[in-house]
Amino acid sequence: MRSSVVESYPSGGLDVQGQRYQPQHKSRQPDYQRPGTKSTPGKPERRLSLAPTEGWLALFLLAVAVYCVVFSIIAVNWVGHTFILNWSAAAGLLVGLVVAKIRHMPQAILHLAACLIGHWLSIWLTSAIVYHISWGLLIAGIGAVITDPTRLTNNEMVFLFYLSFLCFFLGYFGAWLVYRAHLPWLVALVYCSIFLINLSYVKQDVSYIVATLLIALILLIARIQLTINLVQWKS
Repeated sequence: MRSSVVESYPSGGLDVQGQRYQPQHKSRQPDYQRPGTKSTPGKPERRLSLAPTEGWLALFLLAVAVYCVVFSIIAVNWVGHTFILNWSAAAGLLVGLVVAKIRHMPQAILHLAACLIGHWLSIWLTSAIVYHISWGLLIAGIGAVITDPTRLTNNEMVFLFYLSFLCFFLGYFGAWLVYRAHLPWLVALVYCSIFLINLSYVKQDVSYIVATLLIALILLIARIQLTINLVQWKS
């Protein structure tokens, strides 16, 4: 009688010999252990975040500081057609932000690539946009200035190229130092030095530009320092 009862429930796990009850769904894994659910927490990490950790406010303040320096260069009136300096500075800010956020490539190669981008951009702006000539003529003029620096004073086209590349490098240098090296103090030192050099040649009143530059740099330094402290506190 007892053996018939045991045989009638072969898979029920109700053996009276002390065996524990084992449900049929034992092999089923919980939801949090399934292979398909392990990738769910990692999905936000694979998304490309366009917003930098330091915030867009830092980029805005840096742009204000860069264009204050660019304005001082334009106000000196070294050469004409200085509207391209605004384009060069904007391109430098963009390239510097992109290079600063690339983590999987050597920075030396990225710096070299950025300098080549700024060099050819300045050549294109000067030759094609301003003077409507072949870029080969501009390169020949640059080579002549390298061999004989005294020719720079007589070649407005080459000097405009130099100013365009300088504005690109100021934007690139500032963006990389702020978003990668986190050295806003160095950015302020370089920008103020160039601004003071140009200020000695400006004849008009630029006191409001000086105030704007100082306010933007102070707020930029405060913003970056706050970001660094927040990261340290969270860690």
